[in-house]
Amino acid sequence: GVSVAFDFATSQDLVNSLREHAGFPASGAGKLKSQCKERGIPFERLSLEQARQILHEAQQMEGSKVSELKKMYERWGLAFEAGLEKSEMVRNLTNILVWQQLPLDALHEVCKQKSVPTLSAPSRDNLIHRLIAASWNTSGAPSSRYSNFFDNVNNTNQQQQKPKSSAPPTDEWDWEARAAWNRAQYQSGNRA
Repeated sequence: GVSVAFDFATSQDLVNSLREHAGFPASGAGKLKSQCKERGIPFERLSLEQARQILHEAQQMEGSKVSELKKMYERWGLAFEAGLEKSEMVRNLTNILVWQQLPLDALHEVCKQKSVPTLSAPSRDNLIHRLIAASWNTSGAPSSRYSNFFDNVNNTNQQQQKPKSSAPPTDEWDWEARAAWNRAQYQSGNRA
């Protein structure tokens, strides 16, 4: 059967869907492809709709204020560094959008190129967070709307259960434990 979504599609959308299904590029895709190429969006690895969506979001970010981009950075756990250009922020955030849409095998290729282990990563989100940590400076885990609640619960549990250790955490992907250990070392005067 044919999807109900096609009942409301324009004739151009129907033609493009047929062209893509037959292995041909969609008509009008040349302009989209060139705009994607300008922004580093891998058009060939994405569906036409995914490329269109990422391009639209990238264009919105280009028109955003730096303060809005900073908020997006914070949500992903990226550290905002002094002197960071707006165009670089947009490019980094666009890369994250691409990673979210890439087929899983293509995402694994990106991980391999950046020497990010994929075997122990149970989910796409986990892979994306590992790619972020491998690609840019991070300020910790991405923020959560539940952060105040869980931070307080986690802090009281950690204070009651964990003795202070002079050795760094062994799990290199446990950002919170690593950050807590680094803060404790810094506060104790161990600033090497």
